[in-house]
Amino acid sequence: MSNPTWLLGSLGIVAIEGSYLPQILRLFRHKRAEDVSLLFPMLNILGRLLALCYSVTQGDHVLAWGFFAGMVLRGTLAAQVGWYRWGKRMVRVRLLQAERA
Repeated sequence: MSNPTWLLGSLGIVAIEGSYLPQILRLFRHKRAEDVSLLFPMLNILGRLLALCYSVTQGDHVLAWGFFAGMVLRGTLAAQVGWYRWGKRMVRVRLLQAERA
């Protein structure tokens, strides 16, 4: 029988990476992100990228996929924070400028 520890690692990664989904959904519902730091997901993405490189070089594919999924989730969170803080505001400013012209 094969070693079942890969399943434990996989479930752990799903739990850890899935912990970002409630925040992503909350930001999507409220359409605002003033209370979320942009630095947090950006530093987390950097850490995941370094850990992904390490796990790939070590041949640990379970961790590599987990770190990749984490980068996608944290990238989503960072994009939401950026958009809800600055993107929407910039679109409104440009629309107002266009109306005045």
